[in-house]
Amino acid sequence: DSVLIIDVIEHMSIVEGQKLINQILSQGNSIIISTPKIWEDQEDEKNPHEKHVSLWDWTMFPEPALDSSTIDYLIFLLRP
Repeated sequence: DSVLIIDVIEHMSIVEGQKLINQILSQGNSIIISTPKIWEDQEDEKNPHEKHVSLWDWTMFPEPALDSSTIDYLIFLLRP
């Protein structure tokens, strides 16, 4: 199975995100993660979950089997 985490992980702390990643990988799933690589303040008074909490880079992930970057996003494919 594969799990998509698209524009989500930046709304979590680094510790929370790493726990989520490790939990998914420990269950034998692959993960595709997309997250902005440039910090942008993002807040919505009506939805506190919109706030960007963390900015991720390559060093914060387990060693990816395949990685790719684009201009605005980091994209990771992590395999257990």
